[in-house]
Amino acid sequence: PEEKYGSFQKTWLEIGIACVLLYAALYALGVGYGSLYQWISGSELPPQAIVPLLMSKGLSGKMAAILAAGIFIPALEEIVFRGFLHDWLSRKLPLAAAMILGSLLFGFMHGINYGLPLAGLGLACLWLRIRYKSLIPCILLHALNNIGAVILVNL
Repeated sequence: PEEKYGSFQKTWLEIGIACVLLYAALYALGVGYGSLYQWISGSELPPQAIVPLLMSKGLSGKMAAILAAGIFIPALEEIVFRGFLHDWLSRKLPLAAAMILGSLLFGFMHGINYGLPLAGLGLACLWLRIRYKSLIPCILLHALNNIGAVILVNL
């Protein structure tokens, strides 16, 4: 029993480190994408439609934004995209095609301007799902990404 607990603890430490490293890489991708967008278009990347809702006034509004963006939305999207959709696509297509298509659908569901960077988040979450055979690490990385976004838009 002690050996099993040690293995469990080691796995969650590994998941935590993987989530932080993937988040750092995704953040860098997002910053690079935003800079490239600005360089090409001459204007800043427009915010996602949900941003005004996340810029809530007052403590209760900010807590609601963190709960929605940091818990409910990541859990729902991961169940749908890395759960149901990935399972269905991987039965119909080769694994690589299912991963790319599902990640692109996830990314572009968030809007044309955010499709590619968020497809990167989708691929990272999918890698976690395949590596750890669980949606929980996907939800954690997605939550970390969204909570980071809520903090950034409220600075």
